[in-house]
Amino acid sequence: MSWAEKRRFAVAALLFLALATQTALGSYGQAAGVWITSVSLVAGAVLLRNRQWEPVALLAAAAATMRFGFLFEGFSDQITVAQAAGARALGGLNPYGVGYAESSPPGAPFPYGPLALLWWQPGPVVELVAAMGLLALLAWQRAFITLAVLGGWQAAVHTTTMGANDYSPAVLVVLGLIVLRTNRYAGGCLLAAAAALKPYAFAWFVPATGFGGVTAAVALVSTTVVLWTPVLFVWGVASFLESIRQASALPHHVAGAHSLNMPALRILALPLEIAGLWTRRWEYCLLIGSGVFIIVMFLAQWATYSYWIAVIPPTGLALESLWQGQFEERRRNSS
Repeated sequence: MSWAEKRRFAVAALLFLALATQTALGSYGQAAGVWITSVSLVAGAVLLRNRQWEPVALLAAAAATMRFGFLFEGFSDQITVAQAAGARALGGLNPYGVGYAESSPPGAPFPYGPLALLWWQPGPVVELVAAMGLLALLAWQRAFITLAVLGGWQAAVHTTTMGANDYSPAVLVVLGLIVLRTNRYAGGCLLAAAAALKPYAFAWFVPATGFGGVTAAVALVSTTVVLWTPVLFVWGVASFLESIRQASALPHHVAGAHSLNMPALRILALPLEIAGLWTRRWEYCLLIGSGVFIIVMFLAQWATYSYWIAVIPPTGLALESLWQGQFEERRRNSS
């Protein structure tokens, strides 16, 4: 590791230990066991801080281990609704515009993209795999602090297998943005797939177009049309919008505790989107998309804390990349 990476890794190790300890103290079951294992892994990582990859791998392993103390603890009905909607679609019916008795409480609609009808059929285990993949991507990119936050933060740990569905779009967004640096078309396709799971991934489309140019734009548009074909040409956009309206009207979604509930201010996302068309730096592409996401989602009528799982990784990737770049530039100027 370079000196700058060692410094970031030290901050990340301390941050992870603090967050993991808080998570373990507030839980039951195997929490103590996984905490001890995670602490041991991080201690080993600190001892190996002069090596290149072993410390990063151990930090990622510690973050992954935390999940196994809280498997299927708690319940969220998002994946349950997706499974019910998928069964309805396979039966030849429109999955949009209706409430599902399988939700808790009954009556919640299916407000996600058409790819979600198949993606979550295996159940919450899909999110566990997606979470592991996301941690691996952050380790690969050496985003130590972002890895520590996502690895130890209580909300991120608990929501892994409880039925929430934000890890899957998050891993596709991050993978798409990483690939976008070297392959504009493939990166755009992955971002489009994320939006076909949960439409909030559209937040990164405009800055990805600014950074990736025509090739990225073609990939985003063409893949979106293909994946959304059932909505565009079979079930109808109106039925999808009706599901969005129904979701917003649910009693437990009105003025949620995690929402600023100022929907009129979401217009502030427009100048960011315009700026996104002109961005040519990868880190700014990520930050602009994250800014749009935060404005649109958290100024809406309702929002949940699990949305942070989707926006923390790209934001952290960008900020840590800028941090590392500034250090290397200072070192070059001083030499």
